[in-house]
Amino acid sequence: MLFSHRIDQNNVGDYWSTPFHYYSEYLPKGMTPEKIEIKKIKEKSYTNLSPLIIGGGGLIGEKKFDAILRNIADYHQSHLKILWGVGDNVSKKGESTDFLDYIYKYDIVGIRDYIKGHENIWVPCSSCKSTLFDKYKSVKPKNRIVYFQHLYKPFPQEIIKTKPGPLMTNNGYDLESVIQFLSTGEFVITNSYHGAYWAQLLGRKVISSSWSTKFLNMKHQVILANPNEWYSKMDLATSYDILEEYRDCNDKFFKKIVQAL
Repeated sequence: MLFSHRIDQNNVGDYWSTPFHYYSEYLPKGMTPEKIEIKKIKEKSYTNLSPLIIGGGGLIGEKKFDAILRNIADYHQSHLKILWGVGDNVSKKGESTDFLDYIYKYDIVGIRDYIKGHENIWVPCSSCKSTLFDKYKSVKPKNRIVYFQHLYKPFPQEIIKTKPGPLMTNNGYDLESVIQFLSTGEFVITNSYHGAYWAQLLGRKVISSSWSTKFLNMKHQVILANPNEWYSKMDLATSYDILEEYRDCNDKFFKKIVQAL
């Protein structure tokens, strides 16, 4: 079984979004899990590996990866092609928004976007299966606000200075340090998808500064706000108790895959 995703040690969300980390040990006897960088999946040497699981991460619509997903849908020879927890991620003019036209070419489809009329294919990012959420979910926040920013989308420092708080980026792949950091805030202000997602799983209130469609179809919505609106919209933010629901959805999706092998 081949798992393919964005293996980026400079992006903790991309690195830990693959179900390889959480389900490999539960595969049927005799089935060996392998993983490969999504950019390399088009190489001829991988053409016939099967089954093929793509995900997670914001791959759909994003120019570099969307073309690869479309190519796999149309030409890859695997007898079982699967999308697991991938998400819509259009951030630039001209990027594709018609992903519903091709994702159903995959044999088993699970996307992290909760879209009206397509709710039955919703499968949240499998990183919810990490036991770190059990370790830190009950931690009492010691900061009113923490800031978690995307490495390539830095926050305006002049605004943060008005309400100072600890700041961290999504750079690296140390998942525990990120989960521990997010758990320390009552409110998490972030422009990272996984920063928002993991903060939700911890039961924290989330304000998100959106720069991509990836933030628009979360099943449990965060408060979207421009930096100059962050603090005025904090009263609108709510916390959710969703960890077990999200884990159960992934477990059921895994069983569906096993039954199809």
